Amino acid sequence: MLREAVASVIGQTHTDWELVVVANACADRLDDLEGLDPRIRVLRETRPGVSRARNLGAAATQATYLAFLDDDDLCLPDRLGRQVALLEADSTAGICSGGFQRIDVTGTAFGRKCGALRQYADILGASFDMLMSTIMIRRHLFNTIGGFDPALVTGEDIDFLLRAGQNSRFAFVDATVVYYRQHDNNSGGNPWTSQQDIAPILRKHRRWARRQGRDDLVMAAGSGLRRVRQINARSAYDAARQARSEGDYGRLAKAAVTSLAIDPIVAIDDLAHYAFRAVASGAPSRRRPV
Repeated sequence: MLREAVASVIGQTHTDWELVVVANACADRLDDLEGLDPRIRVLRETRPGVSRARNLGAAATQATYLAFLDDDDLCLPDRLGRQVALLEADSTAGICSGGFQRIDVTGTAFGRKCGALRQYADILGASFDMLMSTIMIRRHLFNTIGGFDPALVTGEDIDFLLRAGQNSRFAFVDATVVYYRQHDNNSGGNPWTSQQDIAPILRKHRRWARRQGRDDLVMAAGSGLRRVRQINARSAYDAARQARSEGDYGRLAKAAVTSLAIDPIVAIDDLAHYAFRAVASGAPSRRRPV
């Protein structure tokens, strides 16, 4: 899939680009890639971590704009051209996202178009419908915020976007610019780890909002914290139900405890709905006999 991703960059209608492929703890040396186009370079990084890899790739370039693409995603031919034109036309926007479409392993599109214009307050409120593979950012803004935080296991993209949004407006290409490939090896993330990483990020920004006297942002962050807690608890609870259906009671117990630890209301609410449905289905009919 990496070579398909590289081919999608080579096929861009905007031709003034350089591509740095960071082989992040990769067994394949990827020696063939640099022979495809003189604008391609491969950097080999032995230490794993997506944040470190992105920072390394950014530091190895000199371009005015930085764009990101995960190795299993694809750029549409006009992706770079559309985003460069938008940022050139809007000097107040330091970062640009775009629409994306899900595809399967065969490249077949499914579902609706995703992505929307979001600003700092929206991301604080846990509106995370943005994809890093669609992000283009001005280099000076990337340097100002210090790139990605290597200390984060999950949520590094949310942390990055919040720090960018704290310093600049977002722009948005209202068209599909990237195909996001879904497959069995997508990183689903651990709900507990996600909660432990993302909640402190939102709390940090809520403290900043309080110091600024921005009650609207404080409320947005509070809403975001509740939503993130519900999302992670639901994810763990769904994993518990899946484990139960597969007869894996060890995984069931672990996922159930995780869900309860994050937000017990999610499990209680689901059980209440289940009980209501059970009672309702067993209740005698109130219809009059015909």
